[in-house]
Amino acid sequence: MAIKRNVLGIREIDCSEGLNTEEYNQVDPNILNCFPRRQYPVDLFQWKEKIRVLSPVYRRSREVGRDQRKQVRELSEQGLLFFSRRQIDAYTECVACDLNAALDDPNLTWDEKAGVFICELSRRQAAFFTHPMPEELESLRTAIGSMCVYLIEDTRRMSKIVHDVHCDLSEDRHNVNASLIALAVYMEMNKGSISMEILENAALGFFVYDIGMTKVSPMLLAKDSLLRGNGARYVNIRSRDLRFLPDST
Repeated sequence: MAIKRNVLGIREIDCSEGLNTEEYNQVDPNILNCFPRRQYPVDLFQWKEKIRVLSPVYRRSREVGRDQRKQVRELSEQGLLFFSRRQIDAYTECVACDLNAALDDPNLTWDEKAGVFICELSRRQAAFFTHPMPEELESLRTAIGSMCVYLIEDTRRMSKIVHDVHCDLSEDRHNVNASLIALAVYMEMNKGSISMEILENAALGFFVYDIGMTKVSPMLLAKDSLLRGNGARYVNIRSRDLRFLPDST
């Protein structure tokens, strides 16, 4: 495979033996709508059929002008715009803003779609916990509804989400991880008798169960030692175990 550099500093790919769609995938116009207008998250290539070459048209993180934005849009609508799957993480992060588009995107595997759901659910859950307002709750409910459609079609897909949960057990992921594991347990316990409406309501409950913790002082959340007061003590608050124990003093 012949490779040469152009003025953008990106490889020009000779695909005379055929375009490898496992390495380079089309960018659908609906997905393009998810990209930031001023800077695209991935390198973009134009497919030139006559010479069977992928030619670079944009290098990621560069400023996008009006003319280039128009060019990229036209290439996408013609089915001639591609990106490298080596940059799939950046691509996935962008498409998470539109879960329905992500579900319909043939460029994403089921594993990657599970990651999209977790990323977006985490963002919307955090937004609701920060500002517990009706519009934030509705945004979270919408994302949960999209995920439930994905799961109700094939409950085995929950295993992909659980696998992703266990890949990242960091404290930042605690809330969304706990919500997803609770949902996985619920689905396993009610296997074969789950309706869409019940699943959505149960999932929403799992995602808002911990909202009371948002009213706890950050100083208490950051404290590693046991807390004392009013004749009682309780274990580290960050463990979410708020059982009061008799004071030994």
